[in-house]
Amino acid sequence: MSSSKHKSYPLSIILPTYNERQNLPIMIELLYQTFSSASEEVGGTCEIVIVDDSSPDGTLEVAHALKESYSRDDVIELSILFRGEFFIVLGCTVVVGTVMCIVDEVQFFVVHLAGFFFLAEGKLGLGSAYVSGLKLAKGESILIMDADLSHHPKFIPEFIRKRKEEGADIVCGSRYIRGGGVAGWDLKRKFTSRGANFLASFLLLSAPFGYGTKISDLTGSFRLYDRNLLEKILPIVQCKGYAFQMEILVLANKENAKFAEVPITFVDRIYGESKLGANEILMYLKGLLNLFFTT
Repeated sequence: MSSSKHKSYPLSIILPTYNERQNLPIMIELLYQTFSSASEEVGGTCEIVIVDDSSPDGTLEVAHALKESYSRDDVIELSILFRGEFFIVLGCTVVVGTVMCIVDEVQFFVVHLAGFFFLAEGKLGLGSAYVSGLKLAKGESILIMDADLSHHPKFIPEFIRKRKEEGADIVCGSRYIRGGGVAGWDLKRKFTSRGANFLASFLLLSAPFGYGTKISDLTGSFRLYDRNLLEKILPIVQCKGYAFQMEILVLANKENAKFAEVPITFVDRIYGESKLGANEILMYLKGLLNLFFTT
């Protein structure tokens, strides 16, 4: 097993997870197959950073097993970051906080606080997962994608080629350009997605309201970033939930970033439940209006 303590990579993939124990093994195998056959495009070992928000379904244990299994060669290398909110009961006092640690340190940490340390189930947020993952990632480029199989790794080599050919700072996977699309959605979900994307594009990136940048899929999250640009933008992003993705592009546009797009097919998850609900939609609208009036 190779040491990655001082290692750098041409590409790091950040995979936030919450209750993805069934999807994660399939995703990692698809990534392995993709980079096994696309080693020239990647240019070396691909780092995969799994950021798990104390999933109650055992995702962390699955991730640890996968890390051991895929350490056999130099195609991919897994790093795992565990995050969770905790509370410690000390007499009549309850101390609340957040813990983050690399997976190899988790067992030691929990065992030594047994009897006093309690993890609370729940996500800490997608945006903060990206920030945490970026701190651990060592790649020159950063790719962010979903772990629920809605983003297929087969498109990643095209992301890399597109960035090299056009010198783009951000390459966005788009469902709404020729060759792109969605699979497994009903008419209501398609209408909701199209409406949200149109509204965001009109308010934020269309003259005279915005900066005129032509991005067809503003609400997608399958993207390849220049590391330096992402490190500059992520710490100042304010939005939560799905609006987080929009704010990244708006801020990047202010930095005069160069964009490119590749067509992707978004596939609805097979295992687990969708994170999209009424609360997420309300957060999206709130974030969109906030961006419209403040950027």
